[in-house]
Amino acid sequence: MLLIDSTIYLNLLKSLRDPVEVLKYWIERDEILTCGIIRCQVLRSIINKKVYRRMETLFNVVVTAPITEKTWKVAAELAWKLDRQGIILPLDVLIIAICAGRFKATVITNDPYFEKVPDLRTSFDLPNSPSQPQ
Repeated sequence: MLLIDSTIYLNLLKSLRDPVEVLKYWIERDEILTCGIIRCQVLRSIINKKVYRRMETLFNVVVTAPITEKTWKVAAELAWKLDRQGIILPLDVLIIAICAGRFKATVITNDPYFEKVPDLRTSFDLPNSPSQPQ
């Protein structure tokens, strides 16, 4: 399972690459995870209504990690623990990381903050799909 961070979606859109096409292999296998924070971060950044609708459709079909009361409690505990170690992370990073951890997903991101979350698998690159040339 891959949780694609908003930085990846926005970089793909900025480079005029269609995230649906880039992620098609994993989308077809229900291996893409998102959460409400990523959905909002991406959609609010889109100017073109057609692109907005395409991305909204994408977010409607991928697996969505719920952000529950337990998520907030775990985030508060993790933030407190990390803060005491001098590791101050944005709240959205913590929530996204907790969602990824619950699904044992690797976070695909350009944001180095994620690397500071204990026991979280991260990567700056998408893995190669069998349909991609090596």
